[in-house]
Amino acid sequence: MITRKMWYLGWYIVGSMVLAAVAAKPVDERTHLQRVFHHVGDVEKPEEAKRLELGKVVFYFDQKPLVTKGRSTNQDERVQLELFFPHAHFKEGKITKEIQHTTGMYSVFLEQVATGVKCSISFNPQYVMFDYDSFSSISERPAVNLHFFNKILLNKMKRSGTLLRLTSLKRPCIAIDCGHGGKDRGARSVLGVCEKDVTLSVGLEVAKLLESRGFKVCMTRRSDEDVGLDERTSRANISEAALLVSIHANASKQPKAHGIETFFLTPSLFTRLSEAPDWHDTVMKYYREFLYANGKKLAHHLHRNVLGVMHVANQRSDRKVKAAASQILVGSQIPAALIEIGFLSHPQEAQLLADTQYQRLVAGGICKGIVDYYEQCIAQHSNS
Repeated sequence: MITRKMWYLGWYIVGSMVLAAVAAKPVDERTHLQRVFHHVGDVEKPEEAKRLELGKVVFYFDQKPLVTKGRSTNQDERVQLELFFPHAHFKEGKITKEIQHTTGMYSVFLEQVATGVKCSISFNPQYVMFDYDSFSSISERPAVNLHFFNKILLNKMKRSGTLLRLTSLKRPCIAIDCGHGGKDRGARSVLGVCEKDVTLSVGLEVAKLLESRGFKVCMTRRSDEDVGLDERTSRANISEAALLVSIHANASKQPKAHGIETFFLTPSLFTRLSEAPDWHDTVMKYYREFLYANGKKLAHHLHRNVLGVMHVANQRSDRKVKAAASQILVGSQIPAALIEIGFLSHPQEAQLLADTQYQRLVAGGICKGIVDYYEQCIAQHSNS
């Protein structure tokens, strides 16, 4: 005969077992691979390339993934290696399963297996050096980077003991990225003003101002079209551009949030996941001195000059220059900065951002920031 006491005891034991099973469940069983981006570099003629990276593949997850290294072999004059993301699963509809470089110098193949996601990597060691790291994006999504470096260019740099100067002393080409576009409207104000329209209008005005000063301009888009984040950086990377400026308008759930903020990359945002190869110091020196340091300088010049012109018509707060990883900045192989020119969620600021005259003021500030950065580079070169 089962007494009430025995019945409660039985349910207590079962409940304890269920709770223990839930507590023991690995967090990573809920990890989903959400997006994959492929940022192409200067790769058609690697022996003549001016960019250190041949390409970059970035995986975004909904939480920090586990990363383990599998077997590595040499086959048919190619290196074949495997990375595993245990307990990870594809998020349906957004995952590119295979990434093949057009000249065949590297490839990445993703496969869902019983234990998680397997990433099979293949590259030609005659042209390619491989490395990988991780970071948290500007939206706090964790990501893993696969880097494919130009081995020929690395060897040239090692032999000469010098690094490439990315900013030409002639009037350089500037890449301008107008955020969002097409189906991706970005932020939207209560009056229906879309971020994609504001950024395109400002970006086209920046291009016109730069061209009037003798600069060449590479636009990642010139109309209301859909352009993927990796396609935007790829267009800039394979162009002659020496700088990339990405223009956005902000939004917040807090209607009082206002002002501008500007972002750049810094090495502290990234965590290496592999053993440091003997050429790694050269790579990091390249990034620190040419990408990160110059991106930071560019961000400060943009921010100061846009604040200067905004103060006339819009006495809003300075939200500062910040280090943070956005996909545009991560995928760029040239010094880059991303500027948020105001909040569409703020009623007064949204009205200003929709005004053509105000857009011209902001564009003038962005142009002046680029020119100031460029002139500082010339001055530093003359004094060195």
